[in-house]
Amino acid sequence: MKRPWGIEELVENFMLRPEELVLQSRSSSASQLGLAVLMKFFQHEGRFPTKPSEVPEQVVAFLARQIGFTPVDFKNYRWDPLIACRDLNINATFVVSVRYTAQQAVYNGFSIYKT
Repeated sequence: MKRPWGIEELVENFMLRPEELVLQSRSSSASQLGLAVLMKFFQHEGRFPTKPSEVPEQVVAFLARQIGFTPVDFKNYRWDPLIACRDLNINATFVVSVRYTAQQAVYNGFSIYKT
C-alpha cells in the first residue's frame, strides 16, 4: 500500500460510510479499530494485509479518529485473518465469488486493481 497519503486521498479511500460504522458498534476498541482497518484495506487492495505493519500508520490514525479511538488501539488488535473474516461476515462463498469475478474481469481485459 502506498505511503504517504494526502488528506483528500484519505477521505476518498478510507472514509467510513454510515453502513460501515454499524459494524463498529461491538466489542473492544482494539477489535473495532482492527476491523475497520482490515475492511478498508480489503476494499482498497482487494486482499487482507499479511501483517499489521503493512498498513500505513497514517491510514490507521485516520480510521481511529473516525470511530473515536487512538492508533495505539490497533496495536492491541489480535491479528488473526480467520477471526477477521468471521467478524466481517466474510465466508468461503464470498471469497470464491470474488476470486471468480476477478479472474473473469482480467480474462475479459478489465482490471479490478487501482493503478
